[in-house]
Amino acid sequence: MIAAATIVARNYIPQARVVAQSFRRHHPDIPFFVLLVDRSRDAIADATRIALPEVFTPPRRYSIKQTAVAAKPFLLQWLLAHGFDRCLFLDPDVLVLSRFDALLERIGQHSVVVTPHFVTPPRDEQRIARELNILLSGVFNGGLIGIADRQPAREFLKWWGERVIEACDSEVARGLYYDQRWLDLAPVFFRDISVLRDAAYNVAYWNLPERELRVEGDSVTVDGRACAFIHFSGFDPARPQQMTRYAPQTTISNAMFARYAALLREAGAR
Repeated sequence: MIAAATIVARNYIPQARVVAQSFRRHHPDIPFFVLLVDRSRDAIADATRIALPEVFTPPRRYSIKQTAVAAKPFLLQWLLAHGFDRCLFLDPDVLVLSRFDALLERIGQHSVVVTPHFVTPPRDEQRIARELNILLSGVFNGGLIGIADRQPAREFLKWWGERVIEACDSEVARGLYYDQRWLDLAPVFFRDISVLRDAAYNVAYWNLPERELRVEGDSVTVDGRACAFIHFSGFDPARPQQMTRYAPQTTISNAMFARYAALLREAGAR
């Protein structure tokens, strides 16, 4: 049994609708769960709400954003406890564009699957600055985590959950960037963690200069292959020519960004 899931607060309900619907379009046989970390009267298509551990309930010391990030290992533990033997976490600001067969096969072969921000060294004039930025935020991207129901995965989730409860802040000087810097240690501490070095996954502003993204009608390819998903981190649908608020000087003329903006507006984004 396989499950996929994401976590949102109220302000990201449109993103949750889009990622759930796009995932189910390519994987209609896999249930998609949405964990809502604050109250909302809005319904979410294809979503199930579950309870967070008591540490996250009011009076909470974490912001809603910190709670949404720190809840990842607990959501994955909940899915394993409810009979799923392969679980996939996706950040909500993701658009799924093709089947995840290679990724799901990898999860079936290993206990934990992570994806790095880069799969090849940057080549542009800002390459060293970009690598330094990734070293500050974490080698692996927390927007995609695959888990199989094996002992190393359970040990990893327990360890990761303890760390994010204690420290899930954006404090670069302390070596913290929410949940991601903890992931740097995971391949050292735990057996059977696989690094998925596949340019078709986790296409985003931080690696797009090294990946050739093409949009031709409904076909979206990266480096000549079907693109699995694009991660629209920091994207504002009101400014579809600007890839991300994290690098406001970066603009792109690409139909994919306009398409995602339209999907978000259809899903209720304002």
